[in-house]
Amino acid sequence: MKPLPQLKDIRLEKWVNFYLLYGKELDRRYSAILSMPDCEEKTDLYMLYEVESAQQTYSYYAGVLLDEVELMDVKELLITYSAAFLQWNQAVYDSAVNIYSGILWNGEVWELQPIGKDANKTSFAEFEHTQTVSLLFADMEEGRVDRIYTLFAMFFRKEGEPFTEAIPDRIEIMKSLPLDIAYAIKEVLTDADRN
Repeated sequence: MKPLPQLKDIRLEKWVNFYLLYGKELDRRYSAILSMPDCEEKTDLYMLYEVESAQQTYSYYAGVLLDEVELMDVKELLITYSAAFLQWNQAVYDSAVNIYSGILWNGEVWELQPIGKDANKTSFAEFEHTQTVSLLFADMEEGRVDRIYTLFAMFFRKEGEPFTEAIPDRIEIMKSLPLDIAYAIKEVLTDADRN
């Protein structure tokens, strides 16, 4: 079985497209399952959800037709998927550890700008834009995952790069962001938004 690619080899734009194709429905089904009372049906639906999630993820990121994936041995697929998932989690952790001190991307050091109560040198323009973070997250929760580009364009910059309001130009750059870095940024910004 072909292995899934590493997160560093998957671009943010590909994840957004995956979410629009499969992820939104997977999230909806997961929430519905969680809201059920504990029973055998809930367990069965959760197991089916896990298998279908693994099939869709594998199909999309490994580049194998979903019809072909559905014919694969489920146990082997789940082992491959689980191994990749563990590797992906480690990659996100490794990136998150360095997110404020700098991450090498495209031959340059990039860093996440502090937001919220951690931002002590924020310009007025940056402050105005930080007020939109909660709105962007709310949009994302409503399925507008493309808003993640705007969020990242505002806060992930080259080392020493000043804030710019040329967000549309930066959005195109963010689309090519490797997923290990993107997930780390999302985790840190989500935590900041909660605080």
